[in-house]
Amino acid sequence: MAIYAESKLDQDNLVEIIQEDNKAENDRKKKYREANFPGNDKDLENNSDWRETTHPNQKQAGHREFENIKTGEKLRFDKGDPMSQGHEFNDHYHRYNPNSTGRHNQYLDNEGNPTRRGADNSHLYPPEGIYWNFN
Repeated sequence: MAIYAESKLDQDNLVEIIQEDNKAENDRKKKYREANFPGNDKDLENNSDWRETTHPNQKQAGHREFENIKTGEKLRFDKGDPMSQGHEFNDHYHRYNPNSTGRHNQYLDNEGNPTRRGADNSHLYPPEGIYWNFN
């Protein structure tokens, strides 16, 4: 989406809006950073304790799923979409709740508590300073 500024005042306002959006996005990511980050998708792909369980259609749509063969833990990595807003804009991941009984408790938050699918706290980010290049 292109936004055009017709005057210097419009340009200044646009810069201010973008800076506010970036600050809000950084605050959101900080709130949902997880200290127990298992690694990025490439790390898990190369770790013999993890196996990829992604359906081919999911991978084409920007999602990858992995399961730890020793613990049964399951993760889903989602590629950010530059045309989206909020969490969907950023690369993030979800930790599946092993005791889930439906969408209302499908994932775990960054503290290991059950949370619903689509909830803000179901979108997890690695600790600050750790990034990944989603494949």
